[in-house]
Amino acid sequence: MFEFESASFRLPSEHWLDETNERLSRDGMLPARRPMEAYRLWCIESNQSIGLGGEATRVIGEWFAKNTQYGKHVQQPFRQSVCFFDLSFWEISLPLVYGSVRIEPLKQIRGMPSALRERLARDAVGFEEYFQHFTAAYNFFVSIEKLERIKGDGESPLYCEFLAAADRHLLSATSLLLAENMKAIEDCRHVVELSLKAVLNVVRGIDERQLKRKPYNHGLPSTFEAVADCLAPEKMPISVSDLHIFPSIEVRYQATDFMLNDLWQAFKLSQQLATFCMEQVLTRLMKNKDREKPW
Repeated sequence: MFEFESASFRLPSEHWLDETNERLSRDGMLPARRPMEAYRLWCIESNQSIGLGGEATRVIGEWFAKNTQYGKHVQQPFRQSVCFFDLSFWEISLPLVYGSVRIEPLKQIRGMPSALRERLARDAVGFEEYFQHFTAAYNFFVSIEKLERIKGDGESPLYCEFLAAADRHLLSATSLLLAENMKAIEDCRHVVELSLKAVLNVVRGIDERQLKRKPYNHGLPSTFEAVADCLAPEKMPISVSDLHIFPSIEVRYQATDFMLNDLWQAFKLSQQLATFCMEQVLTRLMKNKDREKPW
């Protein structure tokens, strides 16, 4: 079980934040990534293990929002996701933690009344669904950061581009769902397609030109089955029959209504699959790096 550990800790000074920002700028790090890196550096330099979501998060996030272009692109620091309960979408705050910090998933739901939160905690099925989704969303968030560190500098491989695009669509879907916007389901469909193609690229070496042709071009079932064949079907976190929830690519030209529960199922499934595909890519990259080590 995730759980925050309470501990007293020091906060970074204005001087430290200013110097850190200048150093990260000289190193070529984009403003959008600096708050997370500053937090990581602060944990190391202050010899503290603290979870984002607390005072250190607020101080670092607000400083970068005020002093860099970071503030133009985000409303809140770090990462959001969304869950569905009581026929409503709720914002989830996803903290990035270092060290031995544990997280309490229910406490990461923002704006949910305490009585409704307690009802969710008592709902065995609802809580399990939320816990599984929170875990998948959190693991994807952490894995995106890990992928950035593993691939290093230079030109991004095709699978990294696919996963980065899937990440952007997940964030877009999150914002749209919080507004109950039906277009979110289109983003969810893109997440599935891009995540599957990332696996085919890294595992089978299928290039961009091939992936733009049939059976992979916008063909979710055929692309899904190709991934299942190379990984073993029993490993897949969802089934090919689950893909019926996602509309055809032509829906982007139509004004279509969807039930709120369908939007939630599409988002939940796309997050599960994206996390799984990310893990497959990272596992393959780590194995390749181990082979390259001199003995």
